[in-house]
Amino acid sequence: MEKRILTLDVGTTNSRIRSWVGNVLEEEIKIPIGIKSDKEILTSKIQENINILKNKKSEIEGIIASGMITSNLGLCHIDHLTLPVTLNKLAENIEKKEICGIPTYYITGIKTTQKLDELNLNDVIRGEEVEVFGILKKLQIKEECIIILPGSHNKFILVNRNHEILDFSTTISGELLEIITKNSILKNSLDASFCDELNYKFLQKGYFFSKEKGFGKALFSLRSLDLFNDLSLNEKSSYLLGIIIQQDIESLVLNKFLTKERTVIIGGAGNFVKAMDYLLKENIPDVKVKIINDNKLSSIGALEIAKVSSLINL
Repeated sequence: MEKRILTLDVGTTNSRIRSWVGNVLEEEIKIPIGIKSDKEILTSKIQENINILKNKKSEIEGIIASGMITSNLGLCHIDHLTLPVTLNKLAENIEKKEICGIPTYYITGIKTTQKLDELNLNDVIRGEEVEVFGILKKLQIKEECIIILPGSHNKFILVNRNHEILDFSTTISGELLEIITKNSILKNSLDASFCDELNYKFLQKGYFFSKEKGFGKALFSLRSLDLFNDLSLNEKSSYLLGIIIQQDIESLVLNKFLTKERTVIIGGAGNFVKAMDYLLKENIPDVKVKIINDNKLSSIGALEIAKVSSLINL
């Protein structure tokens, strides 16, 4: 009989508990709090919902925990692992504790080693590393790739054909889009709202103006567009999105992430994903792009890591 395992994914503002028997998802509980909340409240909510599952299900063999739960604000702080990182390396560094009397296995995050003169500029991720291995499993990727995981903080992750995470880069594009749209001089031009539907013509115009004239100039040009043209919200919001994504793509080019040999894989759905897909294909010669939309990728990756850990018998 296959064992019942829970996966626990804690983010900044939301958390998810999923119950699995083998590869079959039985149930999912979304908790609308993350590590931004008070630690005691977060702990209490996690315990409350795990106890609900304990009372409903037969024996639970273990909990696989990942994401921000291992940060210094989470339930079990574990230092980041330094690149390069493989699935086996993550498995070897799992730490075991308990939640509600159930063995709990914590997967930590990873970091780069970067310096600016004497300053440490290490980039960090917690949670996206398990999503990477979920994507590699789901798509059966064999080639070198760049995995893009959009969010408040976009992650661009380089993985070789041996499934080693070699490098990654973070931008705050999602957060920047929100701030500019809702809390800047441009909010009136945008009705403090995002577009319902992308306008690809204006998306490309924003990208081009940012590339040719610079980021700050391109942002203010949106104000001029609004003052002297009769444009729809979708046109103006798409223009802004093009400006912001241009900066991300330029960063990928400058850091030599994009090559003809590497497939780009974008995880997620929505206008940001569609815009990134379109602008990469329109502006980067010979780029190959795939999109995967599956909100269970973190759990799939966490289970793959757990399977190779000597601590866990799945």
